Amino acid sequence: MVYMGTYNSGMAKISIPITNQAGMAQISYANTYPGLTKAIEGATEQGEPDVYYPSGKRNYMRVCPADDIQGNAAADWAVNEMGRKAAYVVHDQSLYGKGVAAVFRNTFEKLGGTVLGFEGYDPKASDYQSLMTSIADKGPDILMCGATVDNNAAKVLQDMRSVMGEDVIFLGPDGLINEAFVQGAGDAAEGAYLTFAGYTPDKLLELGGAGADYVTRIKDKLGNLPDSYSVYSYEVAVAVIQAIDRVGEKDRGKILDDLFQTEGFVSLLGGTWSFTDQGDTDSAIIGLSQIQNGAIKYQKTIAGA
Repeated sequence: MVYMGTYNSGMAKISIPITNQAGMAQISYANTYPGLTKAIEGATEQGEPDVYYPSGKRNYMRVCPADDIQGNAAADWAVNEMGRKAAYVVHDQSLYGKGVAAVFRNTFEKLGGTVLGFEGYDPKASDYQSLMTSIADKGPDILMCGATVDNNAAKVLQDMRSVMGEDVIFLGPDGLINEAFVQGAGDAAEGAYLTFAGYTPDKLLELGGAGADYVTRIKDKLGNLPDSYSVYSYEVAVAVIQAIDRVGEKDRGKILDDLFQTEGFVSLLGGTWSFTDQGDTDSAIIGLSQIQNGAIKYQKTIAGA
């Protein structure tokens, strides 16, 4: 009746047209590429998002803010709070990684910063020493890496730190905000900054309430804090169950319409959210974390508080 997924935006690009033609609701807990729901100049591809909806009716939703919000907030923080003037931007050539990197680049330039370079790296390369040496020679004060953890971003950070001092900031998006990235980068991860479309588990514990209760229960089961997107996957499941319950019929169309009209959903992140006509959440919370002593530590909210 409902397809809950996908994790990766590139997979959503493939699956949305299929579920759209089937008249089935698709709802994601982690897709942040803007082009799935809206066109952003300089960041999305020609024909998006209409190309994903052959029936002409929207069937796709996501409960996390998109990268046009995240990339803008990250660039604003870099320029206006950290005083960064010269950025080099790399990405893993994925739909998501290139998209969030492009938004960051565009906003960084609009705010008066200089982008020294924008390029995709080979996610299957064994090392990035020559790339990082070349970038270091250009004198950036921040390296933004648009990537997911499974595309060798930890090695990118390791090789960056081998040739650049700590005065050069490493900034990654939500595709890197997980334990696998921290462990993969090892000592090189220390001090790196990561953005996330929402609150991380450690912040939810601090805030208390339903979010803290969820994190505590999952921590008791796993023995460690859950990854950040698990909160959104929980909310997806709840929203779907509630829609099915309200409809009370085995009818894809009716469930799709009901789910799309979700309003005032009480979030584990605090407050409520609703779906827009595009299928996006109207929540716009973007958080900033830093890796300290081998752990992801929430620092502040940089948008949508």
